[in-house]
Amino acid sequence: MSHSTLNRYHLEDDDVLVYLHIPKTAGTSFVHILKQHFEENKIMQQPFMTLPKVDAESLAGYDLISGHFTYDILKFISRPHFIITMLRHPIDRVLSYYGFVREMPKNPVHEYANEFPFDQFIDLPHKAIRWHVYNQMTAMLSNITMWDEPPTEDDLQLAKQNLQEMAFVGVTEFFDESVRLLNYTFHWHDNASQIPRHNITRNRQQRAQVAPNVLERLAKYNQLDLELHQFAVGLFRQRYQQMVDELMIADQIYTHGYQQVVEQLQQANKHNKEQKRWFDIRFRQLEESTMDVEVPLQKFNLMQEQSTEDFVKNKIRLDEEDVLVFIHIPKTAGSSFIQVLQENFEHIANLPPISMIESQADLEALSGGSRILVGHVTNCIERYLPKKPLYITMLRHPVERTISAYYHTQRDEDNLFHQLACKQDLENFLKNQQVRNYYENLMARHIAADYPWQELSQHVDIIKQRIEQMPFVGITEYFEQSILLLHHRFGWQYHDHLPKLNIGNTPSRNQFPQHVIDAILEMNQVDLEIYHFAKQRFMLNYQQMLFDLFTTEHPSSATDAIIHALRIIYRQLVPLRARLFLRNLRTGNLSAG
Repeated sequence: MSHSTLNRYHLEDDDVLVYLHIPKTAGTSFVHILKQHFEENKIMQQPFMTLPKVDAESLAGYDLISGHFTYDILKFISRPHFIITMLRHPIDRVLSYYGFVREMPKNPVHEYANEFPFDQFIDLPHKAIRWHVYNQMTAMLSNITMWDEPPTEDDLQLAKQNLQEMAFVGVTEFFDESVRLLNYTFHWHDNASQIPRHNITRNRQQRAQVAPNVLERLAKYNQLDLELHQFAVGLFRQRYQQMVDELMIADQIYTHGYQQVVEQLQQANKHNKEQKRWFDIRFRQLEESTMDVEVPLQKFNLMQEQSTEDFVKNKIRLDEEDVLVFIHIPKTAGSSFIQVLQENFEHIANLPPISMIESQADLEALSGGSRILVGHVTNCIERYLPKKPLYITMLRHPVERTISAYYHTQRDEDNLFHQLACKQDLENFLKNQQVRNYYENLMARHIAADYPWQELSQHVDIIKQRIEQMPFVGITEYFEQSILLLHHRFGWQYHDHLPKLNIGNTPSRNQFPQHVIDAILEMNQVDLEIYHFAKQRFMLNYQQMLFDLFTTEHPSSATDAIIHALRIIYRQLVPLRARLFLRNLRTGNLSAG
């Protein structure tokens, strides 16, 4: 499964939650939180590596399975399952392990830990010590047990893939934030303010107390784990930020929309105390609910038709002489977007790149009289039209767009850079000057093609102004929501399916070293700025759409409109408890590096 956006889950009766507990990653505290959501007799907690004693029959009756297992545990689970884990910086994890076994007389290496100082302990040839000290996270997350050979680079890649497919990945350094993301992922009550701390090693050495040469040696022993931890932090940050984005929009709906609607209903029902009382009770129930119910499309379309005059003025009505131009920026889900347009118009003209259009006659011949023009065109197309068209487009984070474009180039044999992309990795591919000339700030260049691309940084305000003037700008990462907003703005009927075309198997940004991501950002600074600007504008427009749906024409149906419009929020992604979650979120960004 893909995690470019945050997936969320409702655990059904037949589902199993499997926690792969890597030692000394705050797992005991984490298990205490998990156990609050399961019946005691449905929990199997295995504190030691006893996989050989486990079989399918012994696991069949449990809904939560937790232990120091590797991925091998999955072959004994036949029911639908979700896998979760926590990772920790490997040096801190080993330091904690050393302090822990010194305090545990029953531990098989307790005597060694008390006899040898840390710098000697980590080099002892004991099997259990080497298992805990040398790349243990990579080993456990790639099916290696303590009786196997040490993990390799291939095992690291497998561990990364396994992490990416997990329902939840937490990071010990961001424990509170991890718990919040866990609760949000599984629609659980946010209990982050009452997080327990169990099994804490009291006399653990800190990194600052360890000699630099010992830390260097330990880093060498955990080279794979260091890379895996960095990958996990990137994956966690991405999912956490996605959660915050979703909750921020939900909070805007509550804080800006709710009070205004309540005031309107109170005014409309000031002589009907019973209806007002029913509304207050019903909405309170919704706030306290964790259910996410999909909006019936008939209700959405009905609310479109029942809109007030204020609502209508926010819409765009295409006149007969209007021309709608979709600026299709490569690798922004444009092919899927065009399919949506085709569902609303009989005739759409797919145009070649603007460089192949040299006159109004060329454009008329290519368009065949269609008023809907789509293609890898720029704003320069208006020089060949009798009146300025209405532009719409989709934007995508430049890092994801660049990565997707690179892998698409590898698959497209007709692409100018196909051979180069097949021979070089992404880092070296982007160092080619011809490639940079094409890839650099590609989104901004489509919107401001009448300016030299080398001077785009001087015209950012003009590009933002053009984005503001567009009746619609969607965001690829919010494709479903973008399509809903598109239909709202143009008053089209929403269809109950979303096409996904021209999608390739593209790795996420977390699979690339940070210096490669930095190189992409460096060459796309203008694109990054306009992307964030457009994303903020999109969120405000989406919020306005939901508020528009609150304010239906007939007061008697306003309550239903509110109930259903709230459920539109991110189409089953955002729970109605969003305001309570946000109240507990201390910050929208992670507080540690």
